[in-house]
Amino acid sequence: MKILERIKKSTVCIYTGLFLILISLFLALFFIKNKTLIWDYDGINQHFSILYNYNEVIRNFISNPSDGLPQWSWSIGYGSDLLGTYAYYVLGDLFDYISLLFPLDKLEIVYSLLIVIRLYVVGLAFILYSKKMKFSKNATILGSISYAFSGFIMMSAIKHPYFINPLIILPLAFVCIENVLKNRKKYLFSIIVAIAIISNFYFFYMIAIISVLYALLRYFEVNKTQKIKFGKYFIDLVIYFLIGVLIAGIVLLPTLYSIFTSSRISGDSAKPSMLLYSLQYYFNLVYSSISSGSYPMWSILTLPILTFMLLPIFLRNRKKYSTYFYMLIIFFVMLFFPIVGLAMNGLSSISNRWTLIFAFMSSVIICIGFDNIKKVSKKDILWMFSMLAFWGIFAFIKIGMPDISYNIFPSIFLGALIIGVILYNFKLDDFNDEKNNKKFFIVILVLLSVNIAFNNYYRYSEYGNNYIGEFVDRNKAFDYYKDAFDGAEQNIKNMDNSFYRIAKTDNVSRGTTRNNSLVLNYNGIDSFLSINNGYLAEFSRVLNNRSFTPNSPIINFDNRIIVSDIMGVKYYIGKKREDSNLGPYVKKVENVGDYAIYKNENALPFGYVYKNILNVNEFDKLNGLEKEQSLVYAASVSTDDAKSNVNTIPNKIKNITFDIGNSTAKVLENKIIVTKPNQKVILNISDKTIPEGSLYVNISGLKFDPVSQKEVINNKAKKINTTKIDREIYKIKNSILTGVDKGDGYKLTASYKDVKKSFNQPDSLDASMYFTMDATLINLGYYKEQANKGQKITLTFNKAGEYTFDSMNIFSLPIEEYNSEFNDLKDNSMKLDSVSNNKVTGTIDSKVNGVITFQIPYTKGWTLKIDGKETKTFPVNKAFLGANLDKGNHSIELTYKTPFLRIGMFCSFVGIILLIVISILNKKKFNKKIEE
Repeated sequence: MKILERIKKSTVCIYTGLFLILISLFLALFFIKNKTLIWDYDGINQHFSILYNYNEVIRNFISNPSDGLPQWSWSIGYGSDLLGTYAYYVLGDLFDYISLLFPLDKLEIVYSLLIVIRLYVVGLAFILYSKKMKFSKNATILGSISYAFSGFIMMSAIKHPYFINPLIILPLAFVCIENVLKNRKKYLFSIIVAIAIISNFYFFYMIAIISVLYALLRYFEVNKTQKIKFGKYFIDLVIYFLIGVLIAGIVLLPTLYSIFTSSRISGDSAKPSMLLYSLQYYFNLVYSSISSGSYPMWSILTLPILTFMLLPIFLRNRKKYSTYFYMLIIFFVMLFFPIVGLAMNGLSSISNRWTLIFAFMSSVIICIGFDNIKKVSKKDILWMFSMLAFWGIFAFIKIGMPDISYNIFPSIFLGALIIGVILYNFKLDDFNDEKNNKKFFIVILVLLSVNIAFNNYYRYSEYGNNYIGEFVDRNKAFDYYKDAFDGAEQNIKNMDNSFYRIAKTDNVSRGTTRNNSLVLNYNGIDSFLSINNGYLAEFSRVLNNRSFTPNSPIINFDNRIIVSDIMGVKYYIGKKREDSNLGPYVKKVENVGDYAIYKNENALPFGYVYKNILNVNEFDKLNGLEKEQSLVYAASVSTDDAKSNVNTIPNKIKNITFDIGNSTAKVLENKIIVTKPNQKVILNISDKTIPEGSLYVNISGLKFDPVSQKEVINNKAKKINTTKIDREIYKIKNSILTGVDKGDGYKLTASYKDVKKSFNQPDSLDASMYFTMDATLINLGYYKEQANKGQKITLTFNKAGEYTFDSMNIFSLPIEEYNSEFNDLKDNSMKLDSVSNNKVTGTIDSKVNGVITFQIPYTKGWTLKIDGKETKTFPVNKAFLGANLDKGNHSIELTYKTPFLRIGMFCSFVGIILLIVISILNKKKFNKKIEE
């Protein structure tokens, strides 16, 4: 009986029971709709596929430990470092290792289970912090439930499971700071720093900034009563922080190398100089503070209404809880300025993922407000009513604007009930009665739970935001990959066991085939990751690959023939019923289901030697198509690595003449004026014959100045045949409802015969997708020489505005005229003996002196030995691993070791030893004090 009583009174047990009820209600919605917790975008394409692939890696290592852990994987994009790529996702996520306890074919279920476990631990972490700060049991229960089901988690972290982890680490980091402040168990601070770094460096960066603020504010608060020496406190924090960094070195150093050589750093990022966000952003903040809807710039709030009802009590006690008060003020102000979103996102783009701190602040406000509820005043209650009235105004605005996606009425209603309960107890003076306090707590807990349950229901149900429609159906995760090519990739592997790359044709939907190589285990060229090789990404960008994005730098490289050949694409998978226009050397092998397999007879071997060497500065002067042409003629390298022997590239590109006519858009010299969306520019080909080759349209220096949202709204308002008041109301409503992006993103579609391809320029405020290119180059397919029978290329611009450009051309790249250059490379190519994840061996009989280039993205991790002698490597053609090679017979050995891994291991060893030594010394010092 005593055990049962203890369980009933246990904070953790009560929290567990409540958690199970709320999570069951949440999961029931998914069960009814036959859904998993795998998001249909990044969830299935990144998180699930990466977890699957990493499971295979670890399971293979457990089965064959003598083989060691692979450090390189050929199936990640065009080949990638495992640690550097996966550190962002699974490598440091301890929860993902639980999946190893289950059969791999149950991963779909396990994926969802791991999300639930993470959510549960989030609440436990807050309980630990709450107990440390001596909040009451009831307050702790309210705070932990609010924290575990916070808006940030239920909106973003369900979609991105590892986004949950920082909410576990944050309160634990604060607990460890409290230990340092009170000179107890300081070693824990080093451990939590190491865990935070290993878990995810991106979120560690945010947590570190937030923790510094917390540590400073806590010092000034505690120092008022306990007189703590700032110097000692500061030195302790720095020392234990640095030890934690050292301990994490084994993951940190390779991760930093991957980050600083990634596409996120090497490419352009959105760094606008605006001082404030648009009006719509602030309007959204008001609604999203208590309701689910849209979250521009990742400013995710959706706090329980209880937080705001207890806020007046919290503010009245701000002197006692000054740390939280100043944190709230600082973070609230930070929400308003774009520069903060830029700084907190590592200066890469504007993204307010740091708003996860509001989940913590909300729960702390609930704890403090509840613990001080006995002191509630009439003024507090008046402020509560005022806040409800404030949201009431916005609720009525929504009535007049049904397009607003938020529903704040239920939260307002629950807020009114909370005030009613507080007012009832206040009038009866029941806060001092233990029995009534218990009833009051239960009522508040029920109202909080209802608020959480409703927000989740509205967010995911078809009667609200319908986010559940974005999740993968049950028992379909593996089918998503297995059905992607109807088994065509397996047929290729069955017919050819050599080393090669497989690409997709542009008529294959990329949306359902991203990262397929991770699950289907083939060597591709495409990837969809947050960390990609920056050299390869820059190569793609400067060659004006229309498919380029920072998280998918290659995709199919627009099926450009020369690029695909030099990258070693031996097979293509395309749609069976569509002509893929892949060139004269690509032949269909067989049909498999709805797909066709094509074999490229012109794919270059794994390694080949260029006799011509071009200074990379000269390469940079070429346009995108000229750069592609140069790939078969010369190796472009820095003069520090190899001496150039050619200054120019023979130009075989044909310039096709055209005139512009019958266009719906207006073309004035170097300007295109589009007055309505989807207006067209028609390029009528003038030449009597169109030569053999790949047909390209090239627009250099294309820039877009959009019609302002205000102008669009004003023009629409003028067409309303009602009163002036109605027109003004229309303007106000639509000004509020427009998006918060800058509006300078656009899509340009080029059409020729049956081919239609698009270039998408992301909005400059798109946090993860923005980039710039100096030209828009679109491959419209390969064609034999043909008579011109009124052929035309149609350009469609999806947005109204003014498009300016430097030049517009139609080019033909005569593929068959490069045969001699291709043959030269093939005649001086490497014969592979063996290829494994960490090692490649082979031989070469080169007839020329030159630069050997390998079909490996450049990284410092590869060591090259030629005839047993280590040889310096360098980037070739911006992207590929290469080295100088004398003519003659040579043995080639390439070995991969993760950059900075060994230095990182040494740092970790030193950090662990330092922590042990310092902890022992502190223990002895503590014992000595006790004895004295």
